[in-house]
Amino acid sequence: RSLGAFVDVLHRFGLLDRAARLPADRLGGWLKMGMVGTIPARGRVLIGLPANEPLAMPSVLACAALLGGNVVQLRPATSTRPVVEQLVALLLAQGVPEGRLTLLGRDKALVEPAIRACDHVVWVGSSATCKLIAGQALAASVTFTTEAEGFDVGVVDETLDDAELRRVAADVVSSV
Repeated sequence: RSLGAFVDVLHRFGLLDRAARLPADRLGGWLKMGMVGTIPARGRVLIGLPANEPLAMPSVLACAALLGGNVVQLRPATSTRPVVEQLVALLLAQGVPEGRLTLLGRDKALVEPAIRACDHVVWVGSSATCKLIAGQALAASVTFTTEAEGFDVGVVDETLDDAELRRVAADVVSSV
């Protein structure tokens, strides 16, 4: 019932219609998100989801990324996967184009290849998991946003030179 009410709210504000009309390859711009910083409109976004927010977090992050013009792949926590599967089915039934919103398989071995195949990673979870994900994203030269156990995020952009980027990357990874 709550998923249906959420979809009704999205329709009332025209958000699903806007998301459905955005081209999959739209790039540029930023979509502001108070909860986890920003999700860049860059193409393909992988979103890792925690177990403690089975509906709110996936809804906000997926819709924000879709509205930013991204193709979105969700990786929910195992315990919340059934709820996220229902959310994805509802959003697709309400007009999000096929292929714009998908679920990553259950196998943890799929995460690293998915990181290498995306343009931006958003991951919410434990400090240990966020540190692992940040390391994999840095190794793949993929931008990322993490929220580890409620800590605030940092944003690094492409204006840094190589030395600055290495210093910031080391600071970020050591701080999680």
